[in-house]
Amino acid sequence: EALLAGGQRDGVGALAFSPDGALLASADLSLARTVALWNWRAGTLLSLTRGGAGTVLGLTFSPVDSSMVSYGQRHVRFWARPGSGGSGGWVARKGHFGPTGAQTVLCAAWLPSSGVLVTGTSRGLLLEWGADAQVVRSVRLHALPLFAIAASTEGIAVGGRGGRLLLWPADGSPLLASAARPVDLGQLSAGLTDAYGRCLLAADAPCVRALVFARGTLCVVTRSGAILQLGGGRPHCRLLLQSHCAARMPASSWGEGGPRSELWGLAAHPRSAHLFASAGDDCTVRIWDANQHRGTCVRSLRAPAHSLTWAANGSSLAVGLADGSALLLEPESLSELAKMGSPGAGEVTALAFSPDCALLAIGHADGQIIVR
Repeated sequence: EALLAGGQRDGVGALAFSPDGALLASADLSLARTVALWNWRAGTLLSLTRGGAGTVLGLTFSPVDSSMVSYGQRHVRFWARPGSGGSGGWVARKGHFGPTGAQTVLCAAWLPSSGVLVTGTSRGLLLEWGADAQVVRSVRLHALPLFAIAASTEGIAVGGRGGRLLLWPADGSPLLASAARPVDLGQLSAGLTDAYGRCLLAADAPCVRALVFARGTLCVVTRSGAILQLGGGRPHCRLLLQSHCAARMPASSWGEGGPRSELWGLAAHPRSAHLFASAGDDCTVRIWDANQHRGTCVRSLRAPAHSLTWAANGSSLAVGLADGSALLLEPESLSELAKMGSPGAGEVTALAFSPDCALLAIGHADGQIIVR
């Protein structure tokens, strides 16, 4: 265990260990955009250098010579380790994108067969880099951003927005779009449904944010907070984990703090100790089974949910929405039993059933309380 402090400020945006685990690189979120190298066991800061004009989104060490690469907003930089440049400090070379022009690089990986660096960009390009820090091959894989690359002896996978994965064998052959095996995550995940046929994932086409090969399978992390496992003799998709996520709304409605991604409602079932419900800014209400460690039912809502409560006998579940309405839901299927509330009174911030479950009190943001 180690505490590393004093080298950077305003948050840590990226971390990477060297292949031997002795060094740790970090990039901060300050306007200085510094990249630091630590002897983490000794707690010693070995080097602190500006990472360039653009935001650093990621760091990765080469498995071949332990050099390092930083990448992000319209840049890639190749770094030599301290001492290898003759001055004791890091020597950085700016990557040259060539005819493609400067790109925002969102992900990077080293090919296992050759040790070559490949990066994915916000414009859907896969770039292969040469030893002279220049792009030697550019492949158009998608019209949308590529957020994740996984490369191991088990295979190579690329994914991003749109729910489309591209897979290649790790045999050293060129990563051409025509040679890739496409996988439609939207189609596979459509089979992940609750008992009432509703998809357990929040999006029709899961946006891929991270990929990793593990014991013959490929694990996929999506923007909505789900972890999917792909593998086996035929294409299939297993849901390992799901959660609430950031609200899906236009950037113009985010407000000062950016997109809202809070969980507002959490309530245990009054009669079944292993069941509980949750609701939040992602416009869903969910039922969870603590014994099975998974969600059992999900319902999409017309607006973010800001309050939640069960009837004392467990016969219904009330959800208060940001648009001022309140829904009364059947607890197993989450089908709508009734709609109430006062849309002109602001979001529903609190709910309470009477002891006999005959009345529901609805509290609004403007101070109004309505009893139905």
